[in-house]
Amino acid sequence: MTWTKRAIVCIASAGLLYTTAANVRAQTFWDGTHQGLSIDDIKKAYPGAENQDDGSLQIITKVLGHPASVRFFFDARTLNKERIIILDTGEVVAQEIVNALTLKYGSPLGCDNLLAGRMSECKWSSKKTIITSIEMHYAGPPFIAVEYELGPERNNNL
Repeated sequence: MTWTKRAIVCIASAGLLYTTAANVRAQTFWDGTHQGLSIDDIKKAYPGAENQDDGSLQIITKVLGHPASVRFFFDARTLNKERIIILDTGEVVAQEIVNALTLKYGSPLGCDNLLAGRMSECKWSSKKTIITSIEMHYAGPPFIAVEYELGPERNNNL
């Protein structure tokens, strides 16, 4: 291999490594969005996104074929949390959501029944992202909320 070809391979490898490292740092949330996207990035990806009073953006869409509201929350103008609300659900839809999350992220870290069975909560983890599914059956129609947010930094130093 000539010196020129080796230089091109080294430059190409460095670019791939940089791109891969940047993608690993950006934690993936729902629908391919990820930590660090700007408000403008979300508005470009979802042209119908509406500004909310709390500074978040909201879209109305379907998740697994069910009507849903998705809110994008920002910290210092970059995406750091998403909340998906699926309304008027029953146990079948709740199980469908849990199954889809389990298929994507593996077995939940844990599930709890709270409020005398009127609320259940399951948590998954993917890299530094915590995914929480909450099914509610009180104070109005039942709904499921799925949240994607950055978890605490893990310190592996002993």
